[in-house]
Amino acid sequence: MEFRSEKAIVGLIVLAAAPALLAQQAPLEYKVRHDHWRKGCDGVLAVTSEGVTFRGAKKHAWSWKFDDIEQLKVSDRTIRVTTYRDRLMRLGADVTETFDLKPGENTRAAYDWLRLRLDQRFVAALADSDLAPVLWEAPAKLLGTMRGSQGVLQLGADRIVFNTPVRERSRTWRLSDVDNISRTGPFRLTVVTFERGRAQYGDRREFNFQLKRPLPDAPYDALWQRLNQNTGLKILTSYKEKTQ
Repeated sequence: MEFRSEKAIVGLIVLAAAPALLAQQAPLEYKVRHDHWRKGCDGVLAVTSEGVTFRGAKKHAWSWKFDDIEQLKVSDRTIRVTTYRDRLMRLGADVTETFDLKPGENTRAAYDWLRLRLDQRFVAALADSDLAPVLWEAPAKLLGTMRGSQGVLQLGADRIVFNTPVRERSRTWRLSDVDNISRTGPFRLTVVTFERGRAQYGDRREFNFQLKRPLPDAPYDALWQRLNQNTGLKILTSYKEKTQ
């Protein structure tokens, strides 16, 4: 009887969880405008468990498996898919397809799904509002080539978030998205990420911040150690273990 009761309980749990699992596996579809050189076209962009697909009004249709995507960039209003295909007119730069969301669409579900499943090729060009706990934050300016972006920089236990109203300048970096951090003083912080460089040939990108409040040693050192615990610190620990 106890065994049957346990099976019944497990069955109820599975049935209760089934809708959530199905919803999680269902494609995330967005009404978009595809930007291309001849006026563009409307269509539907879908993020699935296999990759990304697009169905356009002018017989434009693409399907990219995640293995075929070099970088997938998601902002509040735009999704950009960079492929491994060369654009000959741009001296071999990789082809990037841009999809602008229609009014009323929101990429939050895509962000929540992709950040748990995609590796460093995923770029979150938006601010995660659910960062908790916030270990340190301050108003900051992200420096740019011609003009900077004003916003707020937050350091969390597993993420770094920069929130700015400037379109596509916000970022949420998982620690696995960050190659290194450095500072030249309490009011300057540089975050080096695995995002593609501006020229589309580099595999690193630097984000330089002017901080409007000093960054104390404690949160900076803690973040640096977490970033390096799987590289240099792991090697040092292994060396110590061997010498003991």
